[in-house]
Amino acid sequence: MKPILRAKRHVPVVHREPRYAGRAERGIIVIITLICLVVLLLSSIALVRSFTNANIVAGGVAIKRDMVNEAQQGLAVAVNQFTTVNLNSVGNQGLAEPGSNYSPCMLPSDSYGIPIIIEDNDTNFAGTADLDGSQDANCSSSPVAQVANDLPVNANTQASIRYVIDRLCTTTAPSTSATCVVTTLGQVSSGTQYIKRTTGAAKPVFRVTVRVKIGNLTSYAQTTVS
Repeated sequence: MKPILRAKRHVPVVHREPRYAGRAERGIIVIITLICLVVLLLSSIALVRSFTNANIVAGGVAIKRDMVNEAQQGLAVAVNQFTTVNLNSVGNQGLAEPGSNYSPCMLPSDSYGIPIIIEDNDTNFAGTADLDGSQDANCSSSPVAQVANDLPVNANTQASIRYVIDRLCTTTAPSTSATCVVTTLGQVSSGTQYIKRTTGAAKPVFRVTVRVKIGNLTSYAQTTVS
């Protein structure tokens, strides 16, 4: 008797993915996307701030350049006063000359060497008092400057320019090395300077100070003339 052969049933094997795998991956993608958005947002803010800072720096440099240019004009006008009738004579240099914003002796200054009178308001600038009340302590009590001498306001930059000139002396008397700051030219009796000298008389040194105001900004320029 032959044995009965029965066919084996092949049961297919089904591989099932974890029930929540897809959802977990989608959550990670959302987190990564949010992180990327935050990084891009911070980068955009930093870029905008860098542009803003660059514009501020460029604007500051432009204003400084304008102030320097305006100060040069003020210095030129002030130095030109020495060619006018008021200051071209040695005899006149011992007198206060408001028409030229000129003081025959040194004006009190702040710690930076800027005459206090030019830092003060219009009333004290044209008067005989200043911030510390000693503008004319070593000079005559008459005014030494006028607001009318200010340069016309620049229509483009709106710059206001004011200057003042003071002789670096302690008295209104004729200049000497004992009472004034004088040039060394003319005080030597030998050597190269003696050969090149143009006169034997010691010349006083004059200080020229210019104030430039543009809006709320103020700048000062200073030089000496002898």
